[in-house]
Amino acid sequence: MELIGIVLAFVLVVGMIALTARGMFAREATHALKRVRQREEELQAKADVLEQRLAQMERDHRQKLTHAQAEADRLMQEAKQQAMNIRTAAVEEAKHRARQLMGEAEHARQQMIADLARELHSKAVAWTCTAFQQLLTTAEQDTLHARLLQQLVHACEQMDIAPLNGTGARIRLTSAKPIGQEARQAIQHCFSTKLHRTMTLEETIDDTLLAGGVVALGDLLIDGSLKQYFTRMAHTA
Repeated sequence: MELIGIVLAFVLVVGMIALTARGMFAREATHALKRVRQREEELQAKADVLEQRLAQMERDHRQKLTHAQAEADRLMQEAKQQAMNIRTAAVEEAKHRARQLMGEAEHARQQMIADLARELHSKAVAWTCTAFQQLLTTAEQDTLHARLLQQLVHACEQMDIAPLNGTGARIRLTSAKPIGQEARQAIQHCFSTKLHRTMTLEETIDDTLLAGGVVALGDLLIDGSLKQYFTRMAHTA
């Protein structure tokens, strides 16, 4: 009986020890589990923070890429616009230069035509003068000379020479041949009457005039020569 009591007592002690140990293990396990959960929560919080940071960094990166792309597009557009402006300016400059060259060429052509026309007129006048001297007799030339002098005197009489009142008192007469006393006095009387003072006549012979003559006083020039007539005809032809 005593042995059974001892065994029961032993079993009871062992059971109490086991219960105590189990309770202590359970508390330790609970504490450990709490620490594990706390650690998991801390790690999860850190992971959330890292994820937020990564998301923010990704957004910043995308924003920078978008800004960089927009800036690149802007620079490309500016470069295209500048290239277009340069091309337009070059085209306009080329057009302006072409117009300028065409204008210069046209001016040179007109100048060449004018020079050629003057040369042709000069040759036509020279040929006409030569033909006049060869085809008309001396008497016929003298008759034409006298008629042109009469026309010259008439032109002087019709001319308004009042503005020449302040000029000198010498009239210059250049004629193809010597003039008669009647024509000389008519010209001198005409100018003296119009200018209300005595005028002198200075005569010069120039056979290149062919016939007729030229009267000059100050800025006034009355050309009644046959050469001038041929010249006018050449220019109006």
